[in-house]
Amino acid sequence: MRLAVLGPNGAGKSTLVRAALGLVPSSGALTLAGVDPRTAPRREVARRAGYLGQEADGAALEGLSALEVVLLGRTPHLGAFGVPGPNDVAAATAALDAVGLVAFADRDASRLSGGERRLVLLARVLAQQAALLVLDEPTAFLDLRHHHVALEAVKAHAQAGGAALAVLHEVSQARAWATHALLLKDGAVAAFGAAAEVLTAQALAPLYGVPPEVLGLHGVPESR
Repeated sequence: MRLAVLGPNGAGKSTLVRAALGLVPSSGALTLAGVDPRTAPRREVARRAGYLGQEADGAALEGLSALEVVLLGRTPHLGAFGVPGPNDVAAATAALDAVGLVAFADRDASRLSGGERRLVLLARVLAQQAALLVLDEPTAFLDLRHHHVALEAVKAHAQAGGAALAVLHEVSQARAWATHALLLKDGAVAAFGAAAEVLTAQALAPLYGVPPEVLGLHGVPESR
């Protein structure tokens, strides 16, 4: 499954994905791949779900090469001494290749552009090899070509037997990438279902407060 989460600013998209990972307080039952992420060890949660937040701060990457940043995604799988082995390096290199940055492996990650840093952080999540990827605006800071590269890399993960949830803003992008869509408004679910059925002008117009014809100008069909 490839689930796109959409909604206006302040709808609760980021809160939803963080709550699903046990990163913010929540009530009720919560199960993520068989464990409660609020109480399970973070290492155990990280083996099940990889998370890409909205941050792309170059200062946090100071002194690390792109490959070293991606290798951090292997942390949940490392032994007691925490030293990456050949298999970890291979996984990290493959992840960089998936986002088109394998040639940047030895570059200082903090000196990359905002878009390049975003792709390196996505590669870090891919290298984690968790069954579920939870991505908050994975295409932020990316140009049109790299939008496609990033989402194709995530799509390949899902097609290989994984699953992905991505907060997206571009409706046409979500329609092309997602199998399912979840619409949020004011912290509540407005619609959920197959992407082709949910991501229509009729459903999205009241969500965003714009006429259906405006959405049509952006390539959103009136109905399925």
